[in-house]
Amino acid sequence: MTDTADELDLPRKQVGPNPQHLLITLMGDFWHGRAVAVPSSALVDVLGEFDISPASARSALSRLARRGILALHRDGRSTAYSVREEFLRAGEARALRNLSLGGAGEAAHWDGRWVIVMPGALEDTRETRAALRAYLRGTGFAQVQDGVWVSVSADEADVRQGLERLDLTGVLAFSATSFYPADRLAGQGGIQWPIDGVADEYREFIEDYAPYLERVAGGLLSPREALVVRTRMMDSWRSIVRQDPGLPDELLPVDWPRARARGIFAGLYDDLGPLAEARCRQIIAVYAPEVAAQTRHMTTTSRRSE
Repeated sequence: MTDTADELDLPRKQVGPNPQHLLITLMGDFWHGRAVAVPSSALVDVLGEFDISPASARSALSRLARRGILALHRDGRSTAYSVREEFLRAGEARALRNLSLGGAGEAAHWDGRWVIVMPGALEDTRETRAALRAYLRGTGFAQVQDGVWVSVSADEADVRQGLERLDLTGVLAFSATSFYPADRLAGQGGIQWPIDGVADEYREFIEDYAPYLERVAGGLLSPREALVVRTRMMDSWRSIVRQDPGLPDELLPVDWPRARARGIFAGLYDDLGPLAEARCRQIIAVYAPEVAAQTRHMTTTSRRSE
């Protein structure tokens, strides 16, 4: 699920395990697109796998509910949480982008078309500006100058639908087959596309997670380790993808590290999925076997594993 969620007050990234981010990642990985009510005690125990204390876990659940991301369900003294319907809808486009960005052939199929968005007659309030920025950044747009956002990876029809869902009327969205000077958009001079920091993030990701490839290939990770590594990796990957404008190869430096990072992400995410799911099911089943049965891991090649 891995989200266009910033308009729903998504918690900021911080150093060390962030229980709110981990919860969002877990809910997206195992109950993607479904408002499944998971017992709060089970979610607390799942976060315990990441050395998150029960008090911190319950605080994270309450905060996400207050932010409008999770819905609270009460049955007597028992409580459960599900992802709110509006968050599910808002997060669908970003969830798919998280899993597809950098995939085989993606850049090679770029047809030279740019999607351009301009605020136009958008009502000028803090809330509407924040909602528009969050949506555009989450779907691969970059602001090249005041009032002009461009993307090479977005689909114009999807963008129009996304703006309509957010009720952002008055925004101009259109596509063009030329955008002069295109090469300068990649940060080679003139208009600067903010990609240097993204490259550093990809290189840090490679350094952090490449060592796990050999351990996974040798079957050396336990189900608990698979759950922890896979979830933390997705949490990191989501943050990088949010910053990456998705430029094609011809607009990027020759040493751009996305392909290498993507290979590591896809390999670990897919290979660790069954083990991570098994551990999550085991924990959930103690409290709600019917919810455990609905726990299914995502893959990079399908919306949800069957």
